[in-house]
Amino acid sequence: MKMSKIFLLFCFCFITFLSFGNEAISDTLKNPKYHQDELVFTATEKWPEFKGGTREMYKFLSQNIKYPNEAMKNKISGKVFLKFIVEKDGSLSDIQLMKGIGYGCDLEAIRVVKTMPNWIPGMNTNKAVRCYYNLPISFSIK
Repeated sequence: MKMSKIFLLFCFCFITFLSFGNEAISDTLKNPKYHQDELVFTATEKWPEFKGGTREMYKFLSQNIKYPNEAMKNKISGKVFLKFIVEKDGSLSDIQLMKGIGYGCDLEAIRVVKTMPNWIPGMNTNKAVRCYYNLPISFSIK
C-alpha cells in the first residue's frame, strides 16, 4: 500500500514536470524576446575564435595590457576571468568580470578586451550565432 502511494506521487510529480516544461518551451517560441536571433548560446558547433587563433589572441593581450601600478607595487599576480558575448558580426559585447584579483588588473583586462578587433563568430548549422565566451587573462610579474 505504501509503495503504491509513493509510485502515484512520483507519477504526479513527473507529469507536472512535463507539463511545466512544455509550457516553458511554447512560451519561449511565442515570445519574441526569445527569438532565435536573440539567443546567446553556451555551446556551438563551431566555437568563436580570435582572428589568427588563440596564440594571436594572447599575443594581442600581452602587447596591449599595461600592468597596473598598484598591482606592481603590491606584487599582485593571478588570473582575471572575463565573460562576454561574441556577436554574429564578430564584435564583443556585454563584457563581465567573473572573477578578479583587484589592484587595477580587473579594469585593465576589461579595457583591453574592449579594444579587441572583431572575432570569427560561432556557427550553428552554417549560420553565425551569438555565443558566450569565457576568457582567463593572466597577470604575472616577471
